[in-house]
Amino acid sequence: MKRIIFFISVMIYIVCYPNGPKIRTELSNINDTLKVVKKVSANYTNGNPEPEEVWTFFYENDLISKIESLSDGKITASVEINYEDGKIKEMKDYIKPLKSLNEISVLRVFNYDKDLITNILTTESQRKILYMYTYNDLKQIIKCQISENGKLLSEEAYLYDKKGNLSERKYEGQSKKDMTFYKSYDDKHNSFGLIYSEAYLKIISMAKNNILHSYNYDGGVDKYQYEYNSKNYPTKITLKRNGQIQNITTIQYE
Repeated sequence: MKRIIFFISVMIYIVCYPNGPKIRTELSNINDTLKVVKKVSANYTNGNPEPEEVWTFFYENDLISKIESLSDGKITASVEINYEDGKIKEMKDYIKPLKSLNEISVLRVFNYDKDLITNILTTESQRKILYMYTYNDLKQIIKCQISENGKLLSEEAYLYDKKGNLSERKYEGQSKKDMTFYKSYDDKHNSFGLIYSEAYLKIISMAKNNILHSYNYDGGVDKYQYEYNSKNYPTKITLKRNGQIQNITTIQYE
């Protein structure tokens, strides 16, 4: 179940891609020829690594078209991306947990107002979940509301620092409240900018640089350490929470 929730959250917040020649100008790093081709991630429990999860990125015409996740040598999830008029229109997620015979299929439909994503309708079996986005005058997302059948399930609000990086995230659900403060960033490039369109970066990355230090409402303190390539993109990310390693991710480029 943990892996399912992780994959769905990743697909909601980390998978929007341009398609077609016209959308290329929307990329945040249009002068870079690098592509992110693989991410290898391992979570840690009490200092011990769990099985690695390998994310492979596939491209068509230099633009992302599919992502696959493997664990223990088996495909556990994939997402396919469809486009309309140079903008992402649909994402189809397929999730098959290692310990389950049942595959989960999720369809996401994107709607826009000019160059901004206004909402994403997510359909899983008989459930339809709507993600609604609100922006400020700088075209930064300031609110995300999640509802089902007209009933509000949860809401997130966002604040930014003077450099345009996310500084605060406030979450309020039906049975839980949380707040995360993002205290400092490096001055290097965020790898998301090599993959995702500007419209989707606004709702999933919310930062041009890489987070160094954050803490949340319940006292958890996260610190990130990076190794970089010659173009100042991260190749290795180590996350420590309250001094203990929680995750190590390596990123491969071509």
